[in-house]
Amino acid sequence: MEVGAGLVGSAGAAPAAAMGFDLSVSERWASSSLGLEGRADLPASVSAGGGSVEAQLLFAELVPCLRRGLFGACALLAAGAEEAEGVNLRAGRHLTTFFAGAGARALADLPIGRFGPASPPAGGPDSTEGDGLSLRLWLDLLAPVARTALYVGDAEVWSSPTLSGTLGLALVARFP
Repeated sequence: MEVGAGLVGSAGAAPAAAMGFDLSVSERWASSSLGLEGRADLPASVSAGGGSVEAQLLFAELVPCLRRGLFGACALLAAGAEEAEGVNLRAGRHLTTFFAGAGARALADLPIGRFGPASPPAGGPDSTEGDGLSLRLWLDLLAPVARTALYVGDAEVWSSPTLSGTLGLALVARFP
């Protein structure tokens, strides 16, 4: 079992580049893994109509991966909510819409330490056996199933692109 906590930076998921947080739990085998993650982006905004419009994503992802040594290639299935709000606008309101997306991830695990026995795992230093800590770096491309558009009056101020990108860095602990 692996558990992780990290930071993400994304472009295309909100009206401006956004930072956020990621929590994960997964089961890993020699050549594959299956994970469940939760992500919360901080609000990002764009100026509009004398105020601003801000949005943020909150969602869970199912993350099945093919693994080879320290590297992985994954599919992403996401579902959650996109929240948007008009700030300092005459008729500003808060809106929550359903979010779903599908995409792909490339990742690398960089081992940084062990908290088990001092000897290396039986499979060598790149083995997935045993317990330890690693830094996980990943790049996601995610396509929303339905696109979101934000308006001030009749003017569209932002709409989600067909693809968003996320760069993440997490501390991951692996337990045997």
